[in-house]
Amino acid sequence: MDRIAFVFPGQGAQQVGMGRDLYDNSPASRAVFEAVDAACGFPVSQLCFEGPDEALRETRNTQPALFAASVAALMACGEGNITRRRRRAIRSGNMPRWWRRAR
Repeated sequence: MDRIAFVFPGQGAQQVGMGRDLYDNSPASRAVFEAVDAACGFPVSQLCFEGPDEALRETRNTQPALFAASVAALMACGEGNITRRRRRAIRSGNMPRWWRRAR
């Protein structure tokens, strides 16, 4: 039986700016950030994109921010035109470079 596993980064992997390229270029990713913002009742997307870093490092903010960025990346993969090479770039954390090349 074939199995697929999605492994997402944990606390400590967050950085200001994460997910911004996905939000700007992927409708599915944008929808993820909007849903997380609504569910959390505060602008998680703004925290991801603009910081400040100190606030992003707080666990209560880090967890939903990493979740949003990770699921946004997964949803972007589901939009099509995602090659094996590009999936590796996403997995290795090179999303911004990959996203600019893919457009």
